[in-house]
Amino acid sequence: MKKILLVEDDFYVRGLYKIAFEKKGYEVIAVEDGDSALERFKQGSFDFIILDLMLPGTPGMDVLKTIKNSNDTPVYILTNVGDDEILQKVKFIGANGYFLKVNYTPSQLVAAIEKNQQEATN
Repeated sequence: MKKILLVEDDFYVRGLYKIAFEKKGYEVIAVEDGDSALERFKQGSFDFIILDLMLPGTPGMDVLKTIKNSNDTPVYILTNVGDDEILQKVKFIGANGYFLKVNYTPSQLVAAIEKNQQEATN
């Protein structure tokens, strides 16, 4: 079973995405802020991470930098920030994908990330 870390501050949104990934057989560790994300990341290994940028505590951009500086765990940004400058910055840091929440239902996000994961292994 693939284990993922879901970092989303909105309780309702976090729950929707957690359920969608669990329905597809993933073990989901869900946290609500950047500090908790870094703590959980240090405690175990994950197949990939879904990360919001606008978080309480440590900002998502800093969480991304910390993760990418320590290993190559894939990180997918899931955000409402649709700014091209931010997109370029997260790509430069090493994000494996960038998804706008408004454009993806939870099941569509699962499918998009699975497709990205499959393409990355081929």
